[in-house]
Amino acid sequence: MSATTKILIVLFVILAVVVVYYLQPAKEREASYKTSDLNLAIDSASVNKIEIQKLGKSIALENTDGKWMITSPGRYTANASTVTQLLSSFSKFIVGSLISSNPEKQGMFQVDSTGTKVTVTQRSGKSVILVVGKMGPSYSEAYFRLPDSKDVYMGEGLSTWTLNQDLKEWRDKTIFSTPSDSIKELSLEFNNESFVFTHENDTWKLNNDSIEQSVVTPALTALSSLHADDFIDSNFTPTTKPMNVKIHASEDVVLSLFPQPPDSARYAVQTSQSPQVYLLSKWTVQQIRKPIEKYVK
Repeated sequence: MSATTKILIVLFVILAVVVVYYLQPAKEREASYKTSDLNLAIDSASVNKIEIQKLGKSIALENTDGKWMITSPGRYTANASTVTQLLSSFSKFIVGSLISSNPEKQGMFQVDSTGTKVTVTQRSGKSVILVVGKMGPSYSEAYFRLPDSKDVYMGEGLSTWTLNQDLKEWRDKTIFSTPSDSIKELSLEFNNESFVFTHENDTWKLNNDSIEQSVVTPALTALSSLHADDFIDSNFTPTTKPMNVKIHASEDVVLSLFPQPPDSARYAVQTSQSPQVYLLSKWTVQQIRKPIEKYVK
């Protein structure tokens, strides 16, 4: 290839780049990859309020005396692990590249009216507001923009999965929690029969007869970290007979588990520690019942 040919090829490439640049819509050419003007630093330790809005639905969480509460809709104790996960993502949030400045492309990145508007307020009164869109190339990336801006950026650290959870996932699902080895007595009452399991001198007994610990292990494991699948917030009127579970541990609790029609796939749970009525899966209840399954039908 002659030197003249090489020079012509280089000139052609340069000309092609210039033509593409000037043929690009003006709105796209406005994009600047400098993000230093975006002051989105969030001190997760000072956050005291979070509001999440998406498609007409909203959830508000507030830190009240060191405890996170859902204040709208309704008032419930928040799921501490979910809030902690979200706060951690805020503290790690990094603004990446500017993706587009074309308002017509906001729908492509789901940062238009279909996006999730997140307002994070700190104790100082400073609020950071983002419209978060769909997940980016990796699970820890998401597209976002500021409410009054047409610029769409890539953000690192935000989890769209956490942000877009249903209300029930933001609520505290804990029914009962205690170390399994702190349970010293377990009473199961079912079909007018009572089975009392006691732990004395490293030995488990059923109605004073020694048994293998493996007999009670499934129930102890389930009860030591008992979490609901869902909630019943309306007035609850039992229509079936319950299995009553009495737990004697560092704190005592009585649980009443009512099989729910039509197929008993779920159980309503009333507890002596809270007026809230919970829903449990049949599988979890089966674990609690295992110590007595060979005695009852």
